[in-house]
Amino acid sequence: MRKSFSRINAVLLAVLLCASVLPQGVAAQDDTTEHFAFGMEYDWSNMNTDFESMTGLPLDDILADIMQSADDAGMEMLILEEITGTSSMIVDQYEDGTMMFNPADGSGSVEVTKHVTEMTIRHGALSDIALITEWSDARAGWDLTISGGSEGIFNVDAYYVEYRDSAGLIYGHDVEMSMDSDTTVFFDIQGHLEAEDGDKVMPLNIHMEMGVAYGVTNAESSVVYSQASVLHQELSDLEGGEELYWEINDYSEHHDHDGEIEIVDEVESHTGTFSTSTGFNFELTGLPAEEMGMPEGKWDVSASDNTTDDGGFDEDFECEMGMKLFEGTQMVTTDGEQIEVMQAHTTPLPFGMTCHVANLFVHTFMGSEDAATLEDMIMDSTEEIAESMGGEGDAYASSDMLSLDVNAYGQDEIDVYVEAWDLDYNNNYEVILVMEDADLITQDAESLTHSGSSYLWEYSSMSTSKWGEHCVNAQLKDVTNNVIVDSVTTCVEVSQEPEPSDLVMDIVDGFSESTIENVMENFGSNLEYRLEGYEADIPYDEADMFVLWDGTNNMVVGFQMVVSSEDSNMWYTLVGPESDSYGTATSPVSITYFSGQQAIAQEAEIEDDSTLSDLVDLSSHNDDLIDDAVEESLEDNSPEAGGPTEGSGDATEEDTDSGLLPFMSPVLTISMIAVAGIFASRRNRDE
Repeated sequence: MRKSFSRINAVLLAVLLCASVLPQGVAAQDDTTEHFAFGMEYDWSNMNTDFESMTGLPLDDILADIMQSADDAGMEMLILEEITGTSSMIVDQYEDGTMMFNPADGSGSVEVTKHVTEMTIRHGALSDIALITEWSDARAGWDLTISGGSEGIFNVDAYYVEYRDSAGLIYGHDVEMSMDSDTTVFFDIQGHLEAEDGDKVMPLNIHMEMGVAYGVTNAESSVVYSQASVLHQELSDLEGGEELYWEINDYSEHHDHDGEIEIVDEVESHTGTFSTSTGFNFELTGLPAEEMGMPEGKWDVSASDNTTDDGGFDEDFECEMGMKLFEGTQMVTTDGEQIEVMQAHTTPLPFGMTCHVANLFVHTFMGSEDAATLEDMIMDSTEEIAESMGGEGDAYASSDMLSLDVNAYGQDEIDVYVEAWDLDYNNNYEVILVMEDADLITQDAESLTHSGSSYLWEYSSMSTSKWGEHCVNAQLKDVTNNVIVDSVTTCVEVSQEPEPSDLVMDIVDGFSESTIENVMENFGSNLEYRLEGYEADIPYDEADMFVLWDGTNNMVVGFQMVVSSEDSNMWYTLVGPESDSYGTATSPVSITYFSGQQAIAQEAEIEDDSTLSDLVDLSSHNDDLIDDAVEESLEDNSPEAGGPTEGSGDATEEDTDSGLLPFMSPVLTISMIAVAGIFASRRNRDE
């Protein structure tokens, strides 16, 4: 089945999105307890193979054609990328004995069974990328090495207990949760821009790095219903072709859902506690401030912050969930035994757990009343960075009868707003404004007069020949009585207006007079021509995702993604357990599905994994090729352009001309194709 290259259908997108959140994990349990466990895992090093399996597109060949298209246009280009990691999740459900529970309605103690669901999520990944490119003509050129990467983890453990009596009525549920997320990204541009056949050179050595960390050391909360819920009983009675809608809140109101089976429960109490840690850091160095007329390092900025928080809450609880159960059954295999299941569209977790974990996370992320959140840190750091880079400044100050609002947009645009009140309308007044720089040298001054009313509001525009901190002083003078009645002072940061150097202007002029536009259009045309030879061979036309509902035990016991092709008119299992209703997909993806004891064993294997080295086989992350290529590309550069410093040792002499085709991500491939398309379309419009 052949399709045009531009058609990447919904099946492919669904599979790749599914792969990005994949599952695995659960606590090992004793042999006497019956478990219903399922999950999945994805190894990110298989993304290249899976993309080709789902599209029929040879990424290595496409990468080679991209680089060859650049070479034919007179531009050297080398693209390298490596990604390694795993993502996994496992859900485990079991009963954990009985206990006595005191309902909120005061009806007396009742014996309930503890229905436990554990969810374990583990994700760790790191990636490296490099784009090495060189081009020049007699007017302008570049020799640039652009590299970047990321590494991060995301781990969640959630333990949910739902309390049901012998009739299946739900009285409440508890959740304990912990989470650890930590992500760092970096980006470097090293090399130079040039003009006038290399006589004018501007070195570049720019580095950016950002890290965000958020951890929930421990969070737990309890939900008690005002009256026992019949949700589980209604789910047990649900038949194929029927839908059920569940709403829970603190006020017993509900919405109309067009005749669906609807259940509305009311929460008596929702309380909890939490402890968290948050960290943020940002660093940017190497921007060419001097070439813009700024002092060296003017645009070098860094910001970091971290905090811990703990507290409790007694808050509202709201959530809405639904389930559509399809007709028909199938037999799936778990631990060598067959289970009869139905397909459904709903959450793979119990309704109460899905809602409870979501509510707990929201309250935990918001934190205690006065605690700094991650959003606060980022906003504060952004303001600090803007100020340190000489951004827009503003300040306000007030006294008994006078206020001053100053906004500095540049050296020639400083807006001053003056307000005064409680004036004697029979007297004449004067506001004397004086602006001084950091050396206490007056840069501007103005006098504003007023009479005939008890309120004054005036505006003045001031300027300065300096940059940096400036202070504006306002004095309110009663001219009639020749006395200063009030004064106020406020200070702002006046940014220096960029003045590009002759070198910058030469490079700008050089590129405007160069042949770069023709080169890029040729690159786009070459690439478009080469890519015309590729056609996607997508094996499937339709896909659907279901959870698997066990009507005997009244719970979700797995999930499956099924696919179909128009050639066969048959449906196959792409991800999920073995089924008597679906065959094995002819073009598989590298998603490992676990059920039963396999899932429990897999959880036990990863349960204690928490660091990047635990979650990822770092020895399999082969970034030596990228490191060697980057090092070789920089070995002749000056230190100002990212080259080796004196005494740093010789650069590697390993040949990087062979094997320059490591993993090429679909995102990067499609991005390059899009760039080519832009230039091609521009050429067509010009024609």
